[in-house]
Amino acid sequence: MVIVWGKPDTWLTNPDSYEGHVSYITMQDDKSYSWQGIMDWTKDTPSSDYTNERSKYTAGVGYILDFGPELNDKFQNALIHAYDRTFLGGKHIYDPVIDNCGEAFDVAINAISKDIGVPTTHAVLPSKIKEYIKDNLMKKYVREERQFPKH
Repeated sequence: MVIVWGKPDTWLTNPDSYEGHVSYITMQDDKSYSWQGIMDWTKDTPSSDYTNERSKYTAGVGYILDFGPELNDKFQNALIHAYDRTFLGGKHIYDPVIDNCGEAFDVAINAISKDIGVPTTHAVLPSKIKEYIKDNLMKKYVREERQFPKH
């Protein structure tokens, strides 16, 4: 599941996500992945721990994507390893412009884009990822849409 979170009410509420946020849930093991202003992926299990915490800031919409078993594995593998590379021998450094929460989506989709016949993406911003999903994946690959209300 790819969850696109809205922008916070004010910049000060959550400065790392002033343009919104994207997080991911691997449905097979109920693990939530998020990378926001830190040096490493957070990996919360159960995923509800993360979504409950994030819902304090903004609402979100989740898209359960299904590309078929083989491509689901390829997509998920690319997603969870999007930030394996290191920076100067240490952990990868978060960058709000190019290496951020949205970049993992780009890495994962671009790994399978030729297989499913969709364009590659360099969306990065959550609003652009939502637009990409609606324009390229909604009809054929989105199995369910879930709402995460702010609370």
